[in-house]
Amino acid sequence: MLNKNELIRKFIQLGCFKEGNFLLKSGKQSNYYVDLRCLVSHPSILKQICELIYDCLDIGTDLWNICGLPYAGIPYAQTLSIMYDVPNILLRKEKKNHGTLKMIEGEFQEGDELVIIDDILTSGASLIESLEHLKQFNIKKIIVIVDRKEGGMEKLKEIGYNIESLFTIDDFKKEMSSVNIVNTIRKNIIQKKSNICVSLDYTTTSKILETIELLKYNIVMVKLHCDIIEDFNSQFVDDLVKLCRTNNILIIEDRKFGDIGNTFKHQFTGGIYKIREWADFITFHGIVGEGQIAEFDKLRKSGQFALLVSQMSNNKNLLDYTYTKKVLDIGKDYDNTVLGYICQNIFFRDRNHNKFIYFTPGVKLDEGNDSSDQKYITPRRAILNGSDIIIVGRGIINSDNVLETCKIYQREAWETYEIEKDIEST
Repeated sequence: MLNKNELIRKFIQLGCFKEGNFLLKSGKQSNYYVDLRCLVSHPSILKQICELIYDCLDIGTDLWNICGLPYAGIPYAQTLSIMYDVPNILLRKEKKNHGTLKMIEGEFQEGDELVIIDDILTSGASLIESLEHLKQFNIKKIIVIVDRKEGGMEKLKEIGYNIESLFTIDDFKKEMSSVNIVNTIRKNIIQKKSNICVSLDYTTTSKILETIELLKYNIVMVKLHCDIIEDFNSQFVDDLVKLCRTNNILIIEDRKFGDIGNTFKHQFTGGIYKIREWADFITFHGIVGEGQIAEFDKLRKSGQFALLVSQMSNNKNLLDYTYTKKVLDIGKDYDNTVLGYICQNIFFRDRNHNKFIYFTPGVKLDEGNDSSDQKYITPRRAILNGSDIIIVGRGIINSDNVLETCKIYQREAWETYEIEKDIEST
């Protein structure tokens, strides 16, 4: 069974979520539209949605019915009825004007418990209108597939109904944001013919800005360690963001967060660095589990994502297979929040999951080790290992000619990437 994020992604692939200018039934204009009606042609997805609906039910007796509101809620009620052998009643859109003149079809008794299913909740007006025809039932719960978060949920709760949604519009927006940033990165890689993220491990703001200006046409990202910058200040942040935005360069703050949620909250939003205000991507260790990522998801700004450190490039680190696998699982569970992984080995790349971007640090033109514990692989080897972005620090910034050296790394990585991906430049 697909998890909720995977279902959202499937909805988007099927065209259930559209961005643009739309006129809603209420008469309001909206810049997005949710339409789940095509799911009647996808029974496997209908069944998975019904499994989620059933998990939401907490009915005290077996004497209950389900009712899908016409017309969009009916397929879910019918499917749920068949899957779980639950009685189903049919509410008509309008009363029959012949025969039995019934508004409701099916076998039931007055006062029977009833679960109501609908697809999209907006203001709640149409749902409340349908409820007028179901007053003879004891309505135990209302389940909607998607809540557009436009007041309907609050209105129905105020009236006294127990209502729950499987998804909210925020789930779709987060997924679209994640899809858009991945597409933006890949498009930028192709346009610049560069896979380079330069690690600017300088201690002064002037040197950082000067180097970005020098390399702006040859890199797609910069990586910083803000806590080593001796003259960090708000003007630097303004200049950094403006320079990077102007030149389609994204900013990674390599903070490698690894603490409990409450501590992380203050580290991310406060102090003198206020990382939330300027970083596009932030790195995390997985040592504390998923709680930190859940906290980040609540605090992050739109377009801001996590990178999980699943492997490291130094000798004798403790990130073994089990650890790496668990970090990858966290990423998949939070794949609207996690953009990708810091990694080394092609074995860990899920080539069937095109959602993630893979970053490889420890890249140098010649393989080997430094005088400490760093081990290096070449740009070509990193790309062959499945990397999308290679992170190069001292190999570039310690060279005699920073720009020309960056071009060498850029050319070697891009040529391998182009062959591996079979890219046609656009």
